[in-house]
Amino acid sequence: MNSDLPHPRVERTIVTLQNLGHKVVLFSVNYGEPISKNNISCQVIRINVPLIIHKISALSFSIDLYSRFFIDHIKRAIKNVKPNLLFVNNTLISRAVLSANKKFNLPTILDVHENYASISKYYPHFNNFIYNFLISNNKIKIAQKKIYSKYDNLIFVTKEASNYAIKHEGVSVEKTTVLTNTVHPNLFLKYPANNNLKTRFKNKFITLYLGDLGLRRGMDFIIDSFNDLIKEFDDIVLILVGSSKQDIFLKEKIKLLKLEKSIFFEGWKNENLFPSYIKSSDVCLCPINRNEHHNTTHANKLFQYMSGGKPILASNCDSQELLINSTNSGLVYTYNDKKDFKNKFLKLYASDNLRKDYGNNGLNAIKNKYSWENQSKGFVNLINSISKKTII
Repeated sequence: MNSDLPHPRVERTIVTLQNLGHKVVLFSVNYGEPISKNNISCQVIRINVPLIIHKISALSFSIDLYSRFFIDHIKRAIKNVKPNLLFVNNTLISRAVLSANKKFNLPTILDVHENYASISKYYPHFNNFIYNFLISNNKIKIAQKKIYSKYDNLIFVTKEASNYAIKHEGVSVEKTTVLTNTVHPNLFLKYPANNNLKTRFKNKFITLYLGDLGLRRGMDFIIDSFNDLIKEFDDIVLILVGSSKQDIFLKEKIKLLKLEKSIFFEGWKNENLFPSYIKSSDVCLCPINRNEHHNTTHANKLFQYMSGGKPILASNCDSQELLINSTNSGLVYTYNDKKDFKNKFLKLYASDNLRKDYGNNGLNAIKNKYSWENQSKGFVNLINSISKKTII
């Protein structure tokens, strides 16, 4: 795992494994970033890696120098730790784990955070001529299918993602487990929340977005849509908590549209500050673009918004539309349709009672059906089926 912790999904699984009585050792890759404070207590094997290795990581499915770099490090870690199970959280490094494990033949689990073959073509570096020349999306799909076939068990974020892998990538049903991105009661729900943002933006209608600000997350569309809204309603503000390599483009666009007094970049913040941002907001956004991957995933932010009792306004990517409609926790607009976005936004803007109802419904879902206790049952059963007490 990358050393930029806390990573919410990794933290949740580690804490759950520890609560089951397992010892967890985290193999962490560091590319020279500052080591973030995290909420977990476990042994960490941190490998400092030259930045050039990070830069060629996208080529790991063709010229696989990336995996080769890590094989000996992983072998050494296995020899020292003597684990009973290898639990992998990164598709890019998953090939290196398989190669290192040939000698040890330990059981393996790959937690598929995202369908890399589907989403990688939207990453900025894949617009680079050199990358396009060296690797095709078809090669990545073939490599990913092969990786899946070699892992003993696969964990997916949604049922839709699991079904996609079964239908299109030859994964057997028996190998799959679903573990949603819902919040953990002893992690996210323990963070304190304040109303400082409400004080800072007094008498404003606060719209919040948390997370990566890449264009594939719908940021370009949101800025264009708010340009129209703010012309009519000057009390609306948009707070962007996050960052991406495309920040410069977004900031230039906001400046060009003269929206600096209505759209605010907060930069990347530690997750422990998220509840305060959510508490102070009126509406929370998840405007990700429709594509093969986004149609089968749930962003962490959806459950974070719901845990704060706030209404969600999201694009109609299949999985998140199903989640929001089934929990009645917000409204869904047609992807890339500014008119529909505006209509749905103004429906929320106009009714405090409607926002409260949707927010309460989301909070109720987090306490019941989408509680970590309920959603992690399959994961717990999987771990228990492998061993009662292990080093992972």
